[in-house]
Amino acid sequence: MKAPYAALFVLALAAAPAFAQSGGNLLRCVVHDAPQAGRLATCTGRVGPKQPQWTFVLVGHAPNVVTRIEIHEVGRDGPRQVIDGLDLRPALVPGDGRDPGRVDFVLQDVNFDRSADLRIAVAPGGEDGVAYRWFLFDGDSGQFAPTDLLDRIRNPVVNATRKLILGAFKDERGRTGRVSFKWRDGKLEPVGALAQERTEDGRCLASHYVVRDGKFEKIRESECRPGASPDVE
Repeated sequence: MKAPYAALFVLALAAAPAFAQSGGNLLRCVVHDAPQAGRLATCTGRVGPKQPQWTFVLVGHAPNVVTRIEIHEVGRDGPRQVIDGLDLRPALVPGDGRDPGRVDFVLQDVNFDRSADLRIAVAPGGEDGVAYRWFLFDGDSGQFAPTDLLDRIRNPVVNATRKLILGAFKDERGRTGRVSFKWRDGKLEPVGALAQERTEDGRCLASHYVVRDGKFEKIRESECRPGASPDVE
């Protein structure tokens, strides 16, 4: 598995549904039955305990094409931010009178700066996992900025304790596992991997890798252990 960084992203894109994204605070949303002025859903949430509650309005056209996200704050005239130029197709689950409806729209600190970032599921889950669109929150400007660094990783799992982003993969040998990424100088860099496979005698063997000089180097093998994370140097 001595692959360069570019090949790592190819592996991480082949995500298995078992490693679904977890964590974060799901925004409270209302999915509108009859959208007015293109409003498909209205959601509320906070990016941090010291921040006021904001309203996130998904604007587009039925049934589920979002072209713009408007972010409003109480006391302001007009939106505090507009994220436009979008072409997202999230799963909008309408309400039934008792349930206001649901959108996979989450605030979660993914770059570990103590401010919540924004993600929205933009495609249903499948063999290659769930696709998300991410927007990182800049505390200095108070604005969300789109990023493609996370968009390429299907079904990411955020490990806040170790400050890692884990992406699932399946390689050409049929092995499955996880690749670990760390933020360095504003970029996500791979730092380790864990690959699991079944042996001919039915055992589950885990291969552990770290990244050195831009290549994966195998450092040890072990029996598979549920919940194990990739090694990191």
